[in-house]
Amino acid sequence: MALFRSLSGQVDMPQDVINALTELSRLVNIEDISNQTPHQVPVMQGEMGRPKYVVCPQQLQGLIEDLSLPVSAIATLLGVSEKTVKRRMHGNGLSIKQSYSTRTDDELDNLVRSVKARTPHVGYRMMKGMLKAMGHRVQWKRVFINASC
Repeated sequence: MALFRSLSGQVDMPQDVINALTELSRLVNIEDISNQTPHQVPVMQGEMGRPKYVVCPQQLQGLIEDLSLPVSAIATLLGVSEKTVKRRMHGNGLSIKQSYSTRTDDELDNLVRSVKARTPHVGYRMMKGMLKAMGHRVQWKRVFINASC
């Protein structure tokens, strides 16, 4: 906005344009501030102790399986600690390990070969991304071993 104000002294700029840009700047600042605040989960007060964060199991499952987010990212998104996310995952029978592909090493070898046939000089990082795009979430170690061969 300072740029437009300084230009308005040198260039004839209609007051309506300056007012509209000022309002736009104000709205962008409000949006930036609201996006910095993490999503707040509901809190349930029990009879004793600290309040309990209520994290929806379906929401957790979607963040883990569909978006493949790590626990730290889920905690940041929900505005709770990693420990809380891990407790809720454990309480609902969810784990990050469950979200990984159950493909055997031979099946993974075949997938890697098919990707390498299309892209011969692909590295293990790109390989992991390509496998993920194909719907296979695979551990780094397995990708590294198979992509190196």
